[in-house]
Amino acid sequence: RLADATAIADTVAEPAVTANACWVSGSAAMYTGDLPNAIATFEQGLAALAPGRDLPTRLDLLLSYSIAAGLVGDEERATACHSESLRITEPAGECFHRAYALWALGLFAMQQGDHRRAADLHRQSVRLRRGVRDLTGLGWSLESLAWAEAALGHPERAATLLGAADKLWEIMGRPLRTYQHLYPYHEECERSTQQRLGGRRFQAAFEQGRAMSVDDAIADALDEHPAAVPQAPAPAAPVLTRREREVADFIAEGLSNREIAARLVISVRTA
Repeated sequence: RLADATAIADTVAEPAVTANACWVSGSAAMYTGDLPNAIATFEQGLAALAPGRDLPTRLDLLLSYSIAAGLVGDEERATACHSESLRITEPAGECFHRAYALWALGLFAMQQGDHRRAADLHRQSVRLRRGVRDLTGLGWSLESLAWAEAALGHPERAATLLGAADKLWEIMGRPLRTYQHLYPYHEECERSTQQRLGGRRFQAAFEQGRAMSVDDAIADALDEHPAAVPQAPAPAAPVLTRREREVADFIAEGLSNREIAARLVISVRTA
């Protein structure tokens, strides 16, 4: 499928299409552990995009580029990617890509041996993911926080986090083993934690994590009591009108105000 898509992309003079094809191709290389090829492909994708254009694709490329660069120990490129991601997302109050940027920086800190900083960065990413309910991203944050906690000498906490993450992988249908560039960290965490706790204590802590709700897992990761997690009151009536829901759906598809206005035959100001 990737080969077919790339062949089509080569016939279209559209930078966004080229950049997206590079992101998918680079991700395929990264997931199999071919980090040098992944880095070169992500660089090609970023070079295809003009500054300030197609920001979602640029942020996806920056995230993947920073992970690959961090895993090979390239501090300069990993830090540059993270800084650019924050320059784009922070002024807009954006949370989804910023959470991934913080998580990726945490991976780099862990790879450099700074496990305390890694744990702090992963917790920051959990706080941002709470608001957007990104379950796949939350799975990564909890999983990676477990790796940091194990390295810091907290095996029971690590086992609980592994269990909470495992439940999310099951919900999302994403076996962790398919991510070969990161799976060895999971294996090492599981091995060292079982060795310290013993099989019975490890399994008890792991199952405790699996039994948690999403909100309880977040609260546990952030050292909060589950009851302290704010609960939004149920609205007495629908929050959005029918037309507002239509606009919201178009926003979710990535349409601009002008494109939404054209679809609904309304003015840009109204959209």
